[in-house]
Amino acid sequence: KNNHKINKLKNELFNFGFHEKKMTSKIFFDPRNSAAASIKNTQKVNTYEEIKLDTIDNFVSKKKIKVIDLIKCDVEGAEYFVFKGAKKTIQNYKPIIICEILRKFCKVYKYKPNDIIINLKLYNYRCFQFEKNIVREINSITNKTLPTNFLFLHNKKHAQIIKNLKNK
Repeated sequence: KNNHKINKLKNELFNFGFHEKKMTSKIFFDPRNSAAASIKNTQKVNTYEEIKLDTIDNFVSKKKIKVIDLIKCDVEGAEYFVFKGAKKTIQNYKPIIICEILRKFCKVYKYKPNDIIINLKLYNYRCFQFEKNIVREINSITNKTLPTNFLFLHNKKHAQIIKNLKNK
């Protein structure tokens, strides 16, 4: 709310998070670093609140959203589950997806980073890692992968973007 106010934004705020199903959960956070809030206690803190969770698919349907060009997902390890709750949205709109993937948080949630890549490949997405001004396609995340931010592009819808990336 503070960020919204400081930046004088006019868009509507919604008081819930996204996940693979509709539910209520605890969200753990450090009051000094609320950007690292997570429904798993990844920061080993004692502070939490109850939060309502829903799927992106339910939200898009309920709000009758007609266009989605981009999904930016940074939810401290729950990214895989957010995408599971966005199957129809990803299939129908084929948005550009920007996602943070941290191996240490994937482990807490009991999945592997490559599960996200494999899941999005089912929808004809390709994965690109980016670091500084370098973007390159990858097929998997290994222990040697340093970047934690990834770009997912649909093979057909974003063909021109992919071509431009390849020509750099």
